[in-house]
Amino acid sequence: MKIKVRPEDFVVRELVDLSLADDGEYRVYLMEKAGWNTADAVESIAWASGVPASLIRYAGLKDRHALTCQYVSVPGERDLRSAVPDIRLTPAGFSDDFISTRVLTGNTFEIILRSLTSAESDFIRTRLPEVGRLGFPNYFDDQRFGSVTELGESLGERLAKGHLKGALRLYMTAEYPGHGKAEKERRRAISATWGDWTVVSSLCRTQVERDMIGALMRGGNKKNLLTALNGIPHAELAMHFAAFQSLVWNRSLQLFLKHVLTDMRGMPPTSDASCTASSFSVPGKTGSYEFYRNLPDALAATLRQTQIPTVARRLLPCPPAVSAAVSAALGERGLALADLSLRGIRAGYLRSFYRPAAVMPGDLSAGDLQPDDLCRGRRKMCLLFSLPRGSYATMLIKALTGSATPDRKRRHGPAEEEALP
Repeated sequence: MKIKVRPEDFVVRELVDLSLADDGEYRVYLMEKAGWNTADAVESIAWASGVPASLIRYAGLKDRHALTCQYVSVPGERDLRSAVPDIRLTPAGFSDDFISTRVLTGNTFEIILRSLTSAESDFIRTRLPEVGRLGFPNYFDDQRFGSVTELGESLGERLAKGHLKGALRLYMTAEYPGHGKAEKERRRAISATWGDWTVVSSLCRTQVERDMIGALMRGGNKKNLLTALNGIPHAELAMHFAAFQSLVWNRSLQLFLKHVLTDMRGMPPTSDASCTASSFSVPGKTGSYEFYRNLPDALAATLRQTQIPTVARRLLPCPPAVSAAVSAALGERGLALADLSLRGIRAGYLRSFYRPAAVMPGDLSAGDLQPDDLCRGRRKMCLLFSLPRGSYATMLIKALTGSATPDRKRRHGPAEEEALP
């Protein structure tokens, strides 16, 4: 099974709650793009329009390997234009509010699954009514973890553990799929000469890196380490912390689901005894994703109503079973909530926010199987559905197919992670 073979195979349309009028403080546009991530598309529009990119606001990052439609806004006295055919702007009106996650309610999707075998299409047909009735676990998907190394190392986790030197070294030497051969060799050279700051300084390419090493040249005390770490751009540090929180949240959900399924299997027979709970796992970048099957409708509804908070020193209130799962997930990493103060890190304030344990797709449906015009001897199928903001269409596909979603080779690093919901 394949997805995103062509951008038009993966169509995303933003849903926003925003009143538009003929006049207002902000000018709003519908931006349609293909082959661009949102940040790069906004930079292109800013250049073509002579407008600082910081004035162009949007609600979330959308994939470059898709055909996406999302809203952007700019102060009303400004006007936007695009200079490239792959980015199209359509005036939508004016509003007294700018585009942000506050007005984003969700997204609709139109996705073509390609290269399907008979067994795969049969399983999807079986799973469609199950997922449509019970929903699916609301994990963060692999694209959230662009700043986590292939070995599962996270800068955010190192900082939470107080490993300041280790965090700096990881920042300067970690290799990601988006790095070319020369960049990987440069980072290996930095790793090999770490501690010889004169040599490392000569290998630096950005002012941020040079400033970091300059701080270390003044000594390895805590003050200089914090100065070096605080030189990392705020948005980049925030992305690393978000990845760490998401890793812990995913594990918390997995442990909570295990608790729920274990309790259910020990329950005496009821009117829902025909439901024999089961689960299956799908491999991911940072571990497996566990999916449930055959839950009673009432229990599935309870899961969708259960809110699991992301970790922070001050965790939001949650049920005892959820709190136990969060504590266990942190404990597996040698951490506790008290460790998450991150004192001295300028962008180190971790905010705890709720995320539902499971979500229900809206209007989930599938078209008829058809011969795949791009994969001889295989079939294709079109899925239609909507999801609330912050939920992943690729996770729904994993829930439907029972396997990881084979994708075109992705080349990304920390900069292409999704922003916090």
